[in-house]
Amino acid sequence: MTRIENARRLLPHISRLTSVLERWHVPLVLVALVPFSRLSLSGLPVGQLLALLALPLWVSRVRCTRVVLAFAVAYALLGAGGIALWYGSPRDHSPTVAIQVLGILITTGIPAGVYWWALTIEGLAPVALAFGIGLQVNALLAGVTFDAEVWLHTFEYPMTILILALAALTKRRWPSVGAAVILAALSASGGVRSAVGAVGLGLGLWLAAPLFRRMRFLQQKYDLRPIAYIGSFLIGSIAVGAAATRTLVSGLLGSRIQEDTLRQIASGGSLLTGGRYEWLVSTKLFRQMPWGFGPGAIPTQHDTSLVAHSLTDAGVTPSWQYVYTYMLGSASPFKVEPTRFKLHSVVADLWVNFGPIGAAAFVVLVLVLCVMFLARNVTTMAATPLLPFVLLCFTLWDLFFSPIYSNLILVVFSAITLGFLTTIGSPTKTRPPISTIAMRHRRA
Repeated sequence: MTRIENARRLLPHISRLTSVLERWHVPLVLVALVPFSRLSLSGLPVGQLLALLALPLWVSRVRCTRVVLAFAVAYALLGAGGIALWYGSPRDHSPTVAIQVLGILITTGIPAGVYWWALTIEGLAPVALAFGIGLQVNALLAGVTFDAEVWLHTFEYPMTILILALAALTKRRWPSVGAAVILAALSASGGVRSAVGAVGLGLGLWLAAPLFRRMRFLQQKYDLRPIAYIGSFLIGSIAVGAAATRTLVSGLLGSRIQEDTLRQIASGGSLLTGGRYEWLVSTKLFRQMPWGFGPGAIPTQHDTSLVAHSLTDAGVTPSWQYVYTYMLGSASPFKVEPTRFKLHSVVADLWVNFGPIGAAAFVVLVLVLCVMFLARNVTTMAATPLLPFVLLCFTLWDLFFSPIYSNLILVVFSAITLGFLTTIGSPTKTRPPISTIAMRHRRA
């Protein structure tokens, strides 16, 4: 009982310390430091280490938040699945790689509570601005190579978040529209077709939301506006994909994009299978071992042959050096020097490392938050800036077509942001720090 009483005596001091830190905008500083993977201490990034050390401060602010608790459950299932596969799978595993992969859960899961804490105190635009600054500085510290893919690897995500966050601070519509046009143009000039589609689709969703809010004829016995809105989003996605393919093939966005698109369609029969054939590989591996391989699993010569035959049978002509060097970690199909599976998809990477249960829980949680955000946006939510709509589109793309090692942190930040807006219903801060509230009570 003495230890419990001592812990209770510490709670008021922790609360006062948290209030002081909130008043000095420390949550924003933590959010900016989280993406700093290049700055580490004993192998652990400094931002995540500070977020972990600050756990006693922010956990009291988010302990009853259903979104954060749901993420904690999903991450617990991922961790349990990964450890079970590590010890129970007959595959050979690299302990070093396994620890690195399991460390991803810590470096992306712990900051989720910090994001929510900061959003509650500061609001959407300042938090997104801090996160974007952290991303951009970290990308610059990694070194900038001014080649054809410099926008994709260095500036795409950070500048998208920064520019749209600055536009959100104005609380006007025309800066956001202008920012979206500029970002789409920069992405097109950099050859990043997915970013052009995400920004364009997000802009369409944002502009259509007020129109669906005014459709009172859909509010009869049941409010059908969310169904109509989400249905329009799905139909619009298909239409945008078809229109984008024609635009890319026509050469309106440049000869480089036109050549890449024609080459990928010729190699795979369609833009999706030719450009993102990793899903063919993932599907073949899933049929071989549906329970996953475990963190640090070493690809074998059998895996290499299986992947090669699956791509050949599907009529896809991929970059074999990319398949063997990146996806399966070997130097050639004849000399296997494996490291790990890299399937270039958050969903597939979660499955191959942590098993289907945790991966399914995480993906379902993110998709539910996306749907809930869209549904509430046309019913009860206050006016929302363009930023979360673009984040939603990027999240859906990253879930299926982006690697876990660089994009899981972006998916978690976007999902927490969407969950915050869905739960709170306002992009601005929901309450002042506790110290401010206490001061008001004293004055009264």
